[in-house]
Amino acid sequence: FWIYHQVGCAIYRKTGSVNPYKMWIEGYIDPQYAQTVEKMIDLTEKSAAVASPSDQKNMQAVFIYSTQLELQFWEAAYRLEKWPFLR
Repeated sequence: FWIYHQVGCAIYRKTGSVNPYKMWIEGYIDPQYAQTVEKMIDLTEKSAAVASPSDQKNMQAVFIYSTQLELQFWEAAYRLEKWPFLR
């Protein structure tokens, strides 16, 4: 959630209404979407606050890993990579 909202806001600030993906971007900058993102962040922070140090470390590791996967996905799309296992 969070990454898409942040990316959507950043792209919109730079390109505004001239972007060919305007409708897609607007979905991620929509106030309702932003509110949902904030609720999820709040829920995650509350869960982390009562989690054990071990669970907190695992939560952080999963967040970092998922963020790395998102980055790899977008880099692959940018480079127009072909995935051999998809036919």
